[in-house]
Amino acid sequence: MAKQETTCDDILKELRAKQYRPVYYLMGEESYYIDLISDYIVDNVLTDTEKEFNLTVVYGADVDIATVINAAKRYPMMSERQVVVVK
Repeated sequence: MAKQETTCDDILKELRAKQYRPVYYLMGEESYYIDLISDYIVDNVLTDTEKEFNLTVVYGADVDIATVINAAKRYPMMSERQVVVVK
């Protein structure tokens, strides 16, 4: 049986329903859809107050893996979630 791919619409539908997965690995030729999903996560998963302590956005070319791992291992502060985005 063939494995069904998850589409951008599937992921956005889950996010809008506040059904969050622990990790999203976004890849493909259409960077538009990757940006659409990552921007939605950054804009909507945390409140503005929670973002101050619980949102980390880094760029892969400018950061080492240890920094990403340390950010991902941190416990959320005054929030249910910690969001780490690596672009």
